[in-house]
Amino acid sequence: MSYDLTIFFPHAEFPASAWYDLLASFRSSECEVSFEQPIRFDPRTKASVMDCRIAVDHSLLGIGVDAEEGPSRRSCAPQDARWGAHLSTTMGRSFRAFFIQHAVPYHALVFFPGVTVHDCQYHVGRSLEASSWSTPEGWLAIAERRLWSMGRKENLVDHGLFHPDGRIRF
Repeated sequence: MSYDLTIFFPHAEFPASAWYDLLASFRSSECEVSFEQPIRFDPRTKASVMDCRIAVDHSLLGIGVDAEEGPSRRSCAPQDARWGAHLSTTMGRSFRAFFIQHAVPYHALVFFPGVTVHDCQYHVGRSLEASSWSTPEGWLAIAERRLWSMGRKENLVDHGLFHPDGRIRF
């Protein structure tokens, strides 16, 4: 089963360059970040966007961006949403892939004022408000709880995902 998160952007034009820079910042010797070529052109919005793939520990995090307008608009999108960046991992994802999937929304909340993070799986049985976050602090609180419960604490610290005192390393 996949695990999906969406980051909704209110920007009239998608902040592509800064978004790609944010995603590329996860590149390391253990983490490959690649962008789909050629760039996909959206005729409805006259914008060009690239999908991204982050491969880490034999797991894949797929990230795509779409316009949130007209009939394709998702019911969980905030009223001011114009773009949705969708982050998806598959079942069997590594600690690091799941960590990065939660780190990307945190960084988006810090660097792109006005964005909202939404978790559709968490939305089931909860209100839209309870499954959406618009501040880095709010997202950090839920991400720390989720990620800290992923496995043995020593492994999470050894992987460099958490400090020994339980604080996340976003």
